Amino acid sequence: MKKSNPLRFHFILFLALSIVAIAQLSWWVIFQVQEGGRITSLQQSIWDQQKQIASLYLNNSDLSEIDKSTWLKANFPDLELDKEYGNLKITPEAIQRLDDLAQKRVRMFVSEGAFFSLLVLTGVWFFYWALRRRIELENKTAGILGAAHSGMKGPISAIERNVEALLNSEKMDRDQKSLLSEIGAELQKVSDICENVSLIQMLAISKGKTDLIATDISESTASIISEYKTKLLRSGLKIEPEIEEGLTAVTNPGQWLKVVLGILRVAEYNSGENSSVVLGLRRKKELAELKVRCSPDIKDRKMLDIYANIESEMGIIRELAETIGVKIKVEIEDNNSICVTAELPLLEE
Repeated sequence: MKKSNPLRFHFILFLALSIVAIAQLSWWVIFQVQEGGRITSLQQSIWDQQKQIASLYLNNSDLSEIDKSTWLKANFPDLELDKEYGNLKITPEAIQRLDDLAQKRVRMFVSEGAFFSLLVLTGVWFFYWALRRRIELENKTAGILGAAHSGMKGPISAIERNVEALLNSEKMDRDQKSLLSEIGAELQKVSDICENVSLIQMLAISKGKTDLIATDISESTASIISEYKTKLLRSGLKIEPEIEEGLTAVTNPGQWLKVVLGILRVAEYNSGENSSVVLGLRRKKELAELKVRCSPDIKDRKMLDIYANIESEMGIIRELAETIGVKIKVEIEDNNSICVTAELPLLEE
């Protein structure tokens, strides 16, 4: 299975976001640096209009120089008469006040832009750091799971062979064979969990992409049951299939097989001696509904405890089922049985 490189994709996304953020912030700073010039230009146009109005009035009046200065201070305090040329000019105080205001506005906006830039860049850096940490953790977890699966596979296979050899031995009495059968069942459970975890790990590495094809799940499920009957871990257990023919769904046959086998294994582990497991597959509107019903031995255990145990054992199977769009639920029924239901969308005709 080809491995993807999620870090490369996310790094490209991070780089694109950084470039956009830096471009916007650069434009913000450049725009606000020119704020002082815009304020100065606006105030200068106001002063030019005031000069025109004041000149028109003063030129058409017979006021003395002192009266003209008094009138200007009362109506246009930013203007004064030039003593050398007799023209109107802007007072030094007004020019200084405008300069201070423009510099203050520039400093204010540039400071805001710098703070905003720092905030955005810090957020982008934190996003990248958190992304790297998550990917490193996922890779480390995947490595640990892979190593655990590889390390457990050999010893489990060896123990299973030894248990099978002891079960076939004529020197074992009935109780000892029953105990070994229980041990074999538990070993098979561990082996199934390891296989499912390994498959989920590979799906996670490949971004959950699963090859889906149109599958006759009626035929596929029937073949699964036929093969499963030859590999029962509990002697005396009966499998009663009730399968509706002609049900087709878009799914992955291999993973559907593992989901059905996983549900059957859980039902078998929790069934009483000499009981039966009823498996039904039928159409329910646009869904294919798989029901696996088992009757647990409740002499020494409470039904709620058995239900909780089944829910726990279905955890890995649920994860696997979700990759092919199968939803699973567990219910306690009135007749002291537990039913595991799996629903899969059928192919539209």
